[in-house]
Amino acid sequence: MSFVEPSFEIDNKGRVICQYHSQFPFFMKPEKTTLEEEYVDKILTCKTCQHYKENDCFFPKLEVDRIESDRNRGHFQCKLCGNKIHRILTIIQRLYVKDRFNIDIPLICCDCYESLKENSLLKNFKHFVSEKKYDPMISFEFLIILGMVAILLAVFLPFLFQFLIIFIIYWIFVLGFYIYYYIRRFYYINKGKKYYTKFSKK
Repeated sequence: MSFVEPSFEIDNKGRVICQYHSQFPFFMKPEKTTLEEEYVDKILTCKTCQHYKENDCFFPKLEVDRIESDRNRGHFQCKLCGNKIHRILTIIQRLYVKDRFNIDIPLICCDCYESLKENSLLKNFKHFVSEKKYDPMISFEFLIILGMVAILLAVFLPFLFQFLIIFIIYWIFVLGFYIYYYIRRFYYINKGKKYYTKFSKK
């Protein structure tokens, strides 16, 4: 049984598209409407391809399903920003190039691809850091004020005490998640910045 060897190209939005996908003519249709673009984003996956359904692609159905499952669990991240890779064909391209040519290309999300194309990646990183670095502190100050209000209400309105305790616990949880999210973002952005700086000098 012969298998279809995939071949890839990247459209003007940074989306990896397989040239042998059964929907390829529609994907590459020029001047698509907004609704058509949204539909492309929805169906741009191996599972909408006839070769996946007939199981005659270089990547068997079981492997595609496994890759998709790992992607949904966040196992594939952008090398530059750390965000989850949302399109399976980006991952499929990387795996194919590694298997066929032993070239390890980085996983890059569409947003970072656009930034690279516009030569604005470092500028966008700097914007994110300057915009968000004070947010956790602002939230922490808000939590302190909320706690003081809760104490005053608990003193003068004791019957609200249990409700306020639950409310405070909820906000502590929200703040903890918020701080974790931004620490994680800062870590991956700093890591991606170092990676980009290293290879852009070569």
